[in-house]
Amino acid sequence: MATNLSLVISLLFGIGQIAGGGAVVWWLLARRRVGEPRTFVLLLIASWFICSGIAELFVSGMEIAHQVSGQPPVHAVDTWRGRADAALLLVTLALVAALPAYLAVRRLFADRG
Repeated sequence: MATNLSLVISLLFGIGQIAGGGAVVWWLLARRRVGEPRTFVLLLIASWFICSGIAELFVSGMEIAHQVSGQPPVHAVDTWRGRADAALLLVTLALVAALPAYLAVRRLFADRG
């Protein structure tokens, strides 16, 4: 289990990831600037930061709940930490796969255009 200071830092880091990534996603989508591949890459990176921040808040929140109330048990926190890591890995793979898919779709529509 982590120390109180590291849990607070983890919570702040998770909030920062969500806020920063969300701001970039909002800015890109509000300005409809996703047409270029480099901008789409930035959108993917910002989306990853949002997902990573959510996972960070989830795991740190469980650890804080355990320290405050003794629930959930340590083995449950460890289990859910592993599940959060696995989910983040799947999100990462999906976002990485989205780039070549985006390029293929873009090329398909450019050929028809």
